[in-house]
Amino acid sequence: MSDSHDGVIMEILIIRHGQSEHNVSYEGTLDSSLTKKGNEQVYNTACWLEDNFDLSGYKGVSSPYLRTLQTSYILRSQTNIDFEVNELVREYHVKKDEPELVENQGMPIKFRENLFGDFDWSRWNGKDGKYGVSEDLKIYPNETMDDFLGRIEFYLKGLNEDSKYLIVGHGASCRALHDVSINKDLKSIKERYAKPIKEYKDSIENSSLIWIKDEKCKWFSKVVW
Repeated sequence: MSDSHDGVIMEILIIRHGQSEHNVSYEGTLDSSLTKKGNEQVYNTACWLEDNFDLSGYKGVSSPYLRTLQTSYILRSQTNIDFEVNELVREYHVKKDEPELVENQGMPIKFRENLFGDFDWSRWNGKDGKYGVSEDLKIYPNETMDDFLGRIEFYLKGLNEDSKYLIVGHGASCRALHDVSINKDLKSIKERYAKPIKEYKDSIENSSLIWIKDEKCKWFSKVVW
């Protein structure tokens, strides 16, 4: 992540959201719900973690997309880990013609806060009216890959060195969190996401686990469901 150990996170458990409706069809809004299979994947993963992994001391972090919030809700229900919502771990957003929710609208803030009221929303930055939307909506700007990786690195540098985090993210953000955390050469991730999605041959599985401790990867896309 850097040449020094300042701000290095010592232990993170990264989970990609369960199968979503968009994962099945690659059509419609990117901000889709989990499928029935996705719910089952996450539930089984949560049960496995509860039985096979020491989750004591972990702090939960969720992307604000609906599928990650739903994934985090199931994890919280099974493990009792408290979650905060942090938009810095959200998906890589590049398409001008792909709104987060419905045509010409962004994420409805109150809807998410009410639906997942047990989560900590203090790090949600959606009420400032940025990008020309009303205070009740949030539309994320398009990003370059460098912008995206810079966002992920900025997030990781802000974590406490002596804490543990369970982060629920997306295919791109989970991969970036892994690569930046272990100081991997980021050239490969830039090359990968320059290709059309249908050409990806090494996608991180839905509801799979990445475990990083002391800047070393213990698990990568570990499937337990």
